Amino acid sequence: MLIAMNPTLIALPLGNIALRCLQTLVRASSEAVTIWRHRALSRRHLAALADWQLTDIGRSPADALAEAAKPFWQA
Repeated sequence: MLIAMNPTLIALPLGNIALRCLQTLVRASSEAVTIWRHRALSRRHLAALADWQLTDIGRSPADALAEAAKPFWQA
C-alpha cells in the first residue's frame, strides 16, 4: 500500500512511514527517561546537602525540601 502526503514528495510505502514514526517515538521516550533520571538524581543530591551548602548556592533548606519533594516527571 502506498501513501502520498504531498504531491511533490515521492510516495513511500506505508511501512516506511510507520517505521519512522516508531523511531521518533522511541527517541522521544528515551530522551524523556533520561531527563526524568537526571531530575530524580539531582533532587536526591539537593536533599542531601547540608544547610551551609544550600546557603552557599543561594537556596534555603525549605526551598531544597520543596524541590526534592517534587515527582521526577514534574519540572
